[in-house]
Amino acid sequence: MSYSLARSVWKNGTCRKEIVLKLGKLDDSEVNSWRQKIKKAKAQRRGSPVDTDVLTTTSKELDNVVLEIPTKDVEVSKPKKFTYDDFDRGVDIQSYEEAVKSAFAEVPDPRSKDNLRYPFYGLLLIILASTLGGARSISAVHEYSKEKAAILCPLLNLERHPSYSSFWWILVRTNPEILSKAFIKWIELTAEALLGNAERIIAIDGKTLRGAKKSLIHYVSGYECTKGILLGQVKTEEKSNEITAIPELLKIIDVQDAMVTIDAMGCQTKIASDIRERGGHYTIALKGNQGTLHDEVLNFFEQARTVSHKEAKCKVSVSENAGHGRVEKREVVITQNIKWLDCRADWRDLTTLIEVNSTRTIGDKTTTEARYYISSKKMNAKEANTTIRAHWGIENGLHWAMDVIFNDDDVMANTGYAAENLGLFRRMAYCILKQETPGGKGRGLATQQRKAMWNELRVLELLGKFIKEISSGGEVYRPN
Repeated sequence: MSYSLARSVWKNGTCRKEIVLKLGKLDDSEVNSWRQKIKKAKAQRRGSPVDTDVLTTTSKELDNVVLEIPTKDVEVSKPKKFTYDDFDRGVDIQSYEEAVKSAFAEVPDPRSKDNLRYPFYGLLLIILASTLGGARSISAVHEYSKEKAAILCPLLNLERHPSYSSFWWILVRTNPEILSKAFIKWIELTAEALLGNAERIIAIDGKTLRGAKKSLIHYVSGYECTKGILLGQVKTEEKSNEITAIPELLKIIDVQDAMVTIDAMGCQTKIASDIRERGGHYTIALKGNQGTLHDEVLNFFEQARTVSHKEAKCKVSVSENAGHGRVEKREVVITQNIKWLDCRADWRDLTTLIEVNSTRTIGDKTTTEARYYISSKKMNAKEANTTIRAHWGIENGLHWAMDVIFNDDDVMANTGYAAENLGLFRRMAYCILKQETPGGKGRGLATQQRKAMWNELRVLELLGKFIKEISSGGEVYRPN
């Protein structure tokens, strides 16, 4: 069979094969010899010590030279197709391997010694790529690896696509606590680079994976509301354990100089003290789970309304929003006049009491609701309104996306650790896609996921940015 050395030249989405050198007919040993020469030449470009004149008869630019079968004397136009070299231009493969291995270095391979045909880091990257591409189960991950074998095998130096059992072992047997630590390590790098010195509002809230019917899995997550970044998460056995999970979450996320918002479940003196100890401020919802505190705050604001807010040393902010067929009027009342509050010493650095009165009209129906909060920060009514509304970002941003876009509650994995590990990969995919939609809403995130579903090059581009982030210590790609 006849062979040529050729280079792919891309223009306007069309690949044109440019013949560099015609080699004529080659036997198998000669073909292997040329392939080794090309491999060494590319290694030389990456700085490996090899013979400098291995391809002196070919082009000086060796990074896009491939062996063509059969030889054609004319340029050939064909639809763009991914090759190893397309990805190699974006990410140096050696750095890629080192970065991925480093990111998951602390995650032990759960496979037996006689079942190590495929590299552990490679299987993890295929699972992440398939999750970006819409896979939600072990069988879907396997199907994705088969369909994309022409892309993934050269990239990860695999002879063939991995079997279903290979992914089963990884997802069912890998310890999710250790995998979660690797995930958090990467999140810390990306969050630090994206947030910088910006003012942060961190919402803490829980969510249950309801698809795992045998044993529901509950996560407590920390979510930066202004940028829409998942900062960390801790697993609990059930929702009632959020009180013990929040202190553990605070250990793994940076709350220094940040405002931390928590619903009434986290209204505990120890949690408030822990946030202040770590250099953050708190704004926590009040309900009847804190003895008389809720009733005393409610009674104060009722009296303030009777005698006038000004006389009670309160500040008021009123805002109105309309959309989606409803009109909402919000009255936010705050006060730093708390010397009368007997239990204030129990709440470290308690400074501000907040009342939010919401009146919502949908059609002919009008409802009213009053909610109460405590905060360690001295702020005006508008700032309090911004802080409290921002807390809903974790519901409308993270939880909504996981339910609607990633179908969290529809995933029926039950064996071993599969449900938890698949959930971790979905959240990792969320973080990667979220960087492509800075400040964007769910529609932008869904669009990015569809692009990853339809275009394998898009998946590899996203993985390339992921690798760059973990290899550069947090130097994050920012879209234009």
